[in-house]
Amino acid sequence: MTKYPPNELSMHCIKLWRTITKVLASVGLVALFSAPYHAAFAQQALDDVIEAGRQQFGQWCAVCHGQEGKGDGVLGPHLKEQPADLSLLSKENGGAFPFWETYSKIDGREIISTHGTGDMPVWGTDERYEGAGGQLAMGQILQIVFYLQSIQEE
Repeated sequence: MTKYPPNELSMHCIKLWRTITKVLASVGLVALFSAPYHAAFAQQALDDVIEAGRQQFGQWCAVCHGQEGKGDGVLGPHLKEQPADLSLLSKENGGAFPFWETYSKIDGREIISTHGTGDMPVWGTDERYEGAGGQLAMGQILQIVFYLQSIQEE
């Protein structure tokens, strides 16, 4: 095999390749060392969403479903049907939390007789809702669903 003397272009390519390799290695190290920061930041954001959902749930749902979602709210005994124990949704669904089914029940697309009609759900309307027509806004519903997901029993 014949060796060719390095010319100016090949030396430039080698230097460029070494520079690219060093930059990529540096980026990789930065990503590696900042991953725990990003994971902690993401966990804090999720914790904030769950806490907001807990507050929304306490304001709009706990009167029937109870503060822990066990179906033991103060209005429960006065209803024709006992409110669902929302901490068992995963258990009743083969271990998987029914995220979007839960969402559709809260937003009114899936009618639940004890919630009343879509026009006038049992919790009524409120000007503080962010959504149109006095309905819960998507973000508020998602907060509640994430909260419900966080309280599931094993």
